[in-house]
Amino acid sequence: MIVLMLCEFFYPFDRGGSEWSVFYLAKGLINTGHKVTICTPNYGSKKNDLYNLIRIYRFPFYIKLKKVYSTVTPLVFSTPIWWIYSGFFTVKAILKIKPNVIHVQGKYFLVAAIIAKLIFKVPIVVTLRDYIPLCPIGFCLSKYPYKSCNLGHFIFNEIPDYLRTYSSSANPIFLSVLIVTNIYAKIYSMFLVFLLKRVNKIVGISFALSSIYRKNSIDIDNVIYNSTDFFTPAKSIPKKYLLYLGRLTPGKGVDLLIRSYQLASDRYTIPKLLIVGDGILRTEIKKQKNVSLLGHVKHSSIRSLFRKAYLTIVPSVWQEPFGRVALESIAHRVPVAGTLRGGLPEIINNNKTGILVKPEISQLSNAIIQLYIQRKRFYFNIKQDYKNLRNKFEKKPIMEYSNIYEHLGN
Repeated sequence: MIVLMLCEFFYPFDRGGSEWSVFYLAKGLINTGHKVTICTPNYGSKKNDLYNLIRIYRFPFYIKLKKVYSTVTPLVFSTPIWWIYSGFFTVKAILKIKPNVIHVQGKYFLVAAIIAKLIFKVPIVVTLRDYIPLCPIGFCLSKYPYKSCNLGHFIFNEIPDYLRTYSSSANPIFLSVLIVTNIYAKIYSMFLVFLLKRVNKIVGISFALSSIYRKNSIDIDNVIYNSTDFFTPAKSIPKKYLLYLGRLTPGKGVDLLIRSYQLASDRYTIPKLLIVGDGILRTEIKKQKNVSLLGHVKHSSIRSLFRKAYLTIVPSVWQEPFGRVALESIAHRVPVAGTLRGGLPEIINNNKTGILVKPEISQLSNAIIQLYIQRKRFYFNIKQDYKNLRNKFEKKPIMEYSNIYEHLGN
């Protein structure tokens, strides 16, 4: 099968887990005989490329990024200019590679994909990796019954909560712009729902995410986990630290992590905490005792970081759509202390490959201590179950997507 994947970011712009989930999926599909091309903006990079046998078709874009992990406001991808621009280059890509299936990896390519479907009658698969089509802020989705708010609630409740949590600015002009752009983002999320109802197949990356979409009247056809590489590790090297890897935001539970770690340190002698990532809480982290902040690192450096970790901590407070850091940690044979949020319980086998607790300081600090004390037992558990884990998170997702492509493309 010839598969065209559409995504807003791809290598070398490794901003987060979504881009690497697409990479491992494409890599696995190619290894099973499919031909995969990634269509993505170039942000100043070269036009065409071949990376790990994945063909990358990069089209010219009016925004250039100086750093591979730089962000672009979602507003850029929510305007008619982007629809026309992405639609034009998607059509060009289709004419060039003649795909059997279009796989939308980035929701902001939905307009382009629908245009292509109307012109070429090519079936569309969409993988939902976040909750943006339901709510661009999502505080409403973190509380039972996980129902997306209406526009009124969004304006009078979600936006004020967002400003209190994420904005320290008191500039009235800046705040006004932030409010207006958030309202536009909410309206655009409604448009994304309209588009989702016009694709052939919708895939969710966890049962937790899919359940939330179904509660909001979006039918998920399949649940397919993100994939990653499982491998035979090289000779073991000395462990040095406890590890957190991810964005430094309240939703990711970084403030919960700091308080839990400090409480655990007061109660028991544990190694230092290494925090890898960037975000609004970096200043607060720098003040902490026995905590090191590394900042953003390239994905190619992650393997060495995991190999030196006693354990990984994933303290998510929001309903984590999947939890790629937890998966990669276990794939590197490092157990995880995580929270009972979103897709994390689908990755972490409680008391076997890690410990799951409520997102509370006392519970997470206990989990950190217990996981550290009993780490050898957890290392052994992961080793014993490695074959099953590899099948579940590396081989099975590729097979399931292959089945979808074959069904739609014939």
